[in-house]
Amino acid sequence: MTTANTTENLKSLFTFPIQDEHWKSKLLIGTLLSIAGIVIFPYWFVLGYLYEIMRRVIVDSENPSLPEWGNWGQLMQNGLKLFGVSLIYSLPALILLVGSQLAIIFFIPLSESAYPREPFFPLIGMSVMTILAGMGMLLGLLSAFLIAVSTGHVVASGEFGAAFRVSEWWPILRKNFVGYFIAVIILAGVSWLANFASQLLIFTIVLCAVYPLFVFFVYMYLGVVGAAMFAQAYVEGRSKQIA
Repeated sequence: MTTANTTENLKSLFTFPIQDEHWKSKLLIGTLLSIAGIVIFPYWFVLGYLYEIMRRVIVDSENPSLPEWGNWGQLMQNGLKLFGVSLIYSLPALILLVGSQLAIIFFIPLSESAYPREPFFPLIGMSVMTILAGMGMLLGLLSAFLIAVSTGHVVASGEFGAAFRVSEWWPILRKNFVGYFIAVIILAGVSWLANFASQLLIFTIVLCAVYPLFVFFVYMYLGVVGAAMFAQAYVEGRSKQIA
């Protein structure tokens, strides 16, 4: 991203949500839907909202902004697209991460029944878990790139299948790999800091009561910023491809 690498543009990306007159109510609605999204369905509306933010940047060539909540059927339909793309591209990493936990569950009973005759079972279990978890995290990082650019292509075309037409969006990723890399790293770093800060609330009697609301509000805010950031990365890569 030529523009997204500048301090000024990063500042505008992280502050655009609060420039909206009704930003508190808009983010609060998304926060409450995210909390309700523990049962999955309402979260599709949140993803649909992020889709609309990306659509305005990618399709309408507008600056990032917070849309009004409404047209719930369209939000759900678009949210399902993003949910499906994210799930499919994340599946290999999820399988490895789940497998890493199953490795411990499998080897612990064996070690208890066979020890001391087979003292290496615990070591084997930890080794398998570490290898699978490491591979899962690496694939998770890779899937973050694939999801970022493929969802942008879905928004640009309006078609769910566009996410898997790799020959179409791969040149966009290649042309602006640095932009996507910076976006992923920045969002990951800010998310880590937000998570660390949220943990401090648990140790306070009063603030621990608002912990769930605070966490979901922060991640709603980061989701909005991330949608705008990846949308701009897509536009930048597409313009470089055309040039």
